[in-house]
Amino acid sequence: MNDKTGADIDETFAAVVEQARRCEDLLKDMQAPNARILARAMGGDEVWRRVARERYNTACRARAARLDNPGPPDVYLDAISVDADLKAVCDKRWLLGEAIDVLRLRLDRFDALAAPYDDFERCVRQAITGPDRSPAELDGAIAEALGLAQRAATWKPDRKEDATLVDRWIKSFKNNPITAAVILAAIVAGAIGGLYKDLPSEWKTGVVSLWDRTPRATEGWAKVGSLDPLDHRRWSRVDIDVVEQSGASARPYPVRAGDIVTPRVGLPQWIVGYAERGARDALVAPKLEDYEAPKRNQTGAKYAVGAKFEVAEVSVMPVAGQDDLVWLRLIPR
Repeated sequence: MNDKTGADIDETFAAVVEQARRCEDLLKDMQAPNARILARAMGGDEVWRRVARERYNTACRARAARLDNPGPPDVYLDAISVDADLKAVCDKRWLLGEAIDVLRLRLDRFDALAAPYDDFERCVRQAITGPDRSPAELDGAIAEALGLAQRAATWKPDRKEDATLVDRWIKSFKNNPITAAVILAAIVAGAIGGLYKDLPSEWKTGVVSLWDRTPRATEGWAKVGSLDPLDHRRWSRVDIDVVEQSGASARPYPVRAGDIVTPRVGLPQWIVGYAERGARDALVAPKLEDYEAPKRNQTGAKYAVGAKFEVAEVSVMPVAGQDDLVWLRLIPR
C-alpha cells in the first residue's frame, strides 16, 4: 500500500528532476570538449589518434599520473597533461558517475513508475560512465542520453497511478525468457519464506552467505559514503549503519574509530597495491589515484550486508568538484 500524499510525491519527484538536470548539465559540459578531441583525432593528429585508440580511461589515468609525477619530455604525455578539453572530459565523466548514482537513489525513493527517468539513468550508466569509451563512442552516447533527458523533462507523475517500485521490476523482467523459471523458483521459495522472515538478523546474514560465493573481506578499507560539504558531521550519502558508537566524545564525522557498523550493501574491499603486493599495505588509506585504479587496488572480496565490523580508522578523501568521500578501515567482529 502506498501511503504517500500528493505533496510527498511532488517533493520526491522534484528531487529526481533536480538531479537529472545536474546529470544533463554534466553531459552538456562534456559534449563540446569531446567533439573537439574527436575532430583532432579524425584530422590525423597522432596524439589524439592515440587517445582514440586507447580510449578515455587510459588517457585520463596517464594524464593524472603525468601531473602527479612529471618526467622527462614526452610528446604524448606533455600534450594530454595540459589539454583543457581532455581535462574537461575526464573530470566531468568522473562527476557524472557520482551524480548518476545519486539519481538512482532518488528514483528508488520515488514510489511511482518514472520510466523516462529510468531510461535516462540506465543509458548514462551503461553507455557513458560504466564502460570505457573512445571519443567517437562517447559522442554518440552523449547524444542519445541528451535525447532521453529531453524526453524525461516533459514527463509528469500521475498521482492516480498506483505504480510502485515493483512495477519497475515487472517492466524490466516482462518478456524475459527466464521469467518462467524465476516464477517457479519463487513458488518454491515461498514455502520457506515464512520461516526466513522470522529469523534473527544474524541468522539471515548466515543464510544469505550460503548462496553468495563472493569472498568475505578481512581487515582492509571500504568506501562507505560522502560528507555534506557544508557540515562534515552529516552524510550526503551513506552505505552503512552505525549500530554501536564508541565511548569517545569527539566525533568530527558521523562515524569514528571504535564504532561498530553494518553495511547496507556489499562493500568492495580495497587494499592499496593489492594486485602487486597483496595485503602488505592493508593499513595504508587509499588516495585518489588508488580510487581511480580499482583493478589494482580492489581485492575482489566484499564486506557483507548485515555483518558487523569495527571501525579501526577513518580517512576523508577530498575530490575536486564533489563531496568528500569517506573511507573506513574495517575489522570483522
